Amino acid sequence: MSISTAAEPQYVWELISPKAARDGAGALSFQGKIWLLGGWNLNPAERSFFPRICNNEVWASGECRDWMLVKPNTFKDRPFDSSSVWEGRRTAGYVVFRDRMWIVGGDCNQGTCQNDVCSSTDDKT
Repeated sequence: MSISTAAEPQYVWELISPKAARDGAGALSFQGKIWLLGGWNLNPAERSFFPRICNNEVWASGECRDWMLVKPNTFKDRPFDSSSVWEGRRTAGYVVFRDRMWIVGGDCNQGTCQNDVCSSTDDKT
């Protein structure tokens, strides 16, 4: 029996943009861009998302270095209308299918599990 002495590859993560950092966000490749949808804000000092835990922001980038806020968070308080836009969430199912971005379900951090399906061609609508 021989034991390999070859060096293990070393991986180094580099913070490119703290603005779009999210926990449990959806990540999609669509129309030549990377899209980040929802999730939790990872900066505990940032309180603009509270009292809700999750958000429904949408960020996009063509090269993953500069991120543009495509849709601001509208999932902030009780008057939120889920008939016009998707609820904030994390750890949902995210997929691109038939030229649309899709969000399926989500976790129960807001007190209930989301069981909806939402889709968009631009994630503004």
